Amino acid sequence: MTRLCPLCQSPKTGASAQSWKNYTERGRLDIDYNRCHDCGAAWETHDYVREDVIEIKAVRRGDGNRVDWGDLPSPLCQGCQSSDVNWLYEDGRWRQPGVGILRYECQACGEIWQEMARDDDGRRVARRVYRAGHQ
Repeated sequence: MTRLCPLCQSPKTGASAQSWKNYTERGRLDIDYNRCHDCGAAWETHDYVREDVIEIKAVRRGDGNRVDWGDLPSPLCQGCQSSDVNWLYEDGRWRQPGVGILRYECQACGEIWQEMARDDDGRRVARRVYRAGHQ
């Protein structure tokens, strides 16, 4: 499956395994290092195999600076690139103080994901896919 760039939504990305078959309390964890060939962004994907959950972490722009998720446009579905995305509800608190969990659903393909956002400025700090959409 091609991973889309979380910044420019380009499918021209490459990945290499950073670590695999790490076992945590949540089961097996595979970590990949990803890079976008168009904008130069880099990020990690944490794949919890047993839970079928993929988290996007440590996103950096092509110039090496951390990305400010609050400056990005409204979320697009990374499964089908549709802008027909509905905010469902807030899932409560995340592990960091002052960070809420927002849940979204794509009406086109049915993908459901969470984005962790700060309360004070709305910056998104992580993303977790709970149900991958099918085209």
